[in-house]
Amino acid sequence: MKSATSENLCRRFSLAELNLATKDFSEERVIGKGGFGRVYKGFISNRPPAVAIKRRLSSDPTQGQAEFAAEIETLSKFRHRNLVSLIGYCDEQGEMILAYDYMSNGTLADYLYNSSENSDGVSTFSWNQRLKICIGAGRGLDYLHSGCSIIHRDVKPTNILLDKSFTAKVSDFGLAKHLGQNLLQSHVITNVKGSFGYFDPSYFTTGRLTRASDTYAFGIILLEVLSGRRAVEEKLAEDEVCMSIWAQDKIRNGKADQIVASNLKGDISEDCLKTFVGIVKRCLHSDPKKRLTMTRVVAQLELALEQQERKRTTTQKLQFWPFQNRAGSTSKAVPSIEEDADANKKQIAVSAADILDMTHNFRQDVAIKRLNKKFLDSEFLAQISALIKMKHENVVELLAFCVDGDTQVLVYEYAPHGSLHDILHGGQALTWSQRIKIAVGVARGLCYIHDHKLIHRNIKSSNVLVFEDENAKITDLHPSTQCSCKESYFEELHPYHLISKSDYHPPECIGGIVKRKSDVYSFGVVLLELLTGRKPFDQTRSKGQEHLVLWAKPQLGSDKVHEIVDAELEADYSSTEAKRMAEIADLCLDFQPGNRPNMKYVLKSLERLLSPQDSELKVTGII
Repeated sequence: MKSATSENLCRRFSLAELNLATKDFSEERVIGKGGFGRVYKGFISNRPPAVAIKRRLSSDPTQGQAEFAAEIETLSKFRHRNLVSLIGYCDEQGEMILAYDYMSNGTLADYLYNSSENSDGVSTFSWNQRLKICIGAGRGLDYLHSGCSIIHRDVKPTNILLDKSFTAKVSDFGLAKHLGQNLLQSHVITNVKGSFGYFDPSYFTTGRLTRASDTYAFGIILLEVLSGRRAVEEKLAEDEVCMSIWAQDKIRNGKADQIVASNLKGDISEDCLKTFVGIVKRCLHSDPKKRLTMTRVVAQLELALEQQERKRTTTQKLQFWPFQNRAGSTSKAVPSIEEDADANKKQIAVSAADILDMTHNFRQDVAIKRLNKKFLDSEFLAQISALIKMKHENVVELLAFCVDGDTQVLVYEYAPHGSLHDILHGGQALTWSQRIKIAVGVARGLCYIHDHKLIHRNIKSSNVLVFEDENAKITDLHPSTQCSCKESYFEELHPYHLISKSDYHPPECIGGIVKRKSDVYSFGVVLLELLTGRKPFDQTRSKGQEHLVLWAKPQLGSDKVHEIVDAELEADYSSTEAKRMAEIADLCLDFQPGNRPNMKYVLKSLERLLSPQDSELKVTGII
């Protein structure tokens, strides 16, 4: 049973040591039971910390030996924050005993179903806690899939343990299968094993075990987390016994809200629920090849958490904020600003009551952004006058603004499809032609901004909103972006706007230097997102792949561009166009600002990739 690996990385206990640790495997120390045997709480050498000791019970000494050996081998080799840690094992006298770090909060199942003997009968998990647990468990599985080429094969809530801080730890590797050293190997043929209710239908019928089989089981867990129901409930009506069938039917019929557990009703934001359900659908896709990888699952769960935690100071679907002055009446708007006489003198300064009226009592969706006060009213008015004049099909229109005491509010048109970030990293699919159209739209908008002697300073996928027909519009053009410099190429120092470390910002921004070529660099990062489907920074990626620019840039000018193209496109794209987009991104991402092209050159290059029906409003000439 011993191996060089297990001997070096975990301890081999004597049976006497474990007898002492558990008071001879006393019933009072039992903390878990199952078909495999029992789990005991113990203290090695009668000293803290506590450990969990799993003792397999079998009348046949050979039964379960393969699973026992597999778990030791797996947990001896691989360590991760979201995998349970193996302390040691004992194989004396035919025993099969494993000792782990003790998880004081039991299993995810204990909290979802109140099945723990210590439960008070009430599930206290908030939606935020559930999301964080799902993210932790997802990271553990992603590490197994991406870093270890291991398929768990028994993903379920009872195998997700929770430590004292409720950090999720994937456990029980007895059925795990290693894909071997061949990086191209995607599956193994094996006897079907696992837990009823979590079987991948494809694995069940073909015997082909893939990473996607774990993804399917994880999708079932996500449904359990959302609904609070077990995967199989035999006491329910026939059409509700199998939770996944019942839930997927609700989702198909647009009734996802009926899946939500009663104690979570009203706690989940609309955007978060939409993203979460989208993840579930992709995890449970009937075609294993179309399921999300666990890397993508984790990324999209993080997006769902971000949407849930998003403060109302960010741009969001309108909720009325009753601005009151000290007298308690609705605030009086600041004096209205009028555009130039040749722009119809459109007034946009409004009171809160005006906002109510302009949205037809909120029957018309708008987006509101509330700013912390940074400017005197006179400065705010002077700077916002530049934004009033911004009228372009690829720049989000400022509809109105309101100032009340320390509150400054901007009212924009509302984007029904959300941001490019939400779409790319939130489970929604974009075709290659849609990606090109969005890239061209952003480039057109940025050209327009630069033509008006403005720098955006914060170009990123979350500031690109998507409207009907994939029409992309740039948002978050801040009042402070105006520049009085008349040169076509300029730089400014902004002591109060030093750019924080961001994977969208170029090297020169670290010193506070902001140029129009800085926007070009940021646009290059957005192009990389469209090309690869990856986030600019993703800590769940394997070492060397966390930073998108550093990972992808060496491939952009080579013949290996196909290796970094988003796998979600499934080769349904033009390799020539992908290579050209990569070349444009490479130019934009030059570390030397002077070597980057201007946006008109970038736009003209991208417009050559458009299909004929999408190639209107082309820009001619390069400056």
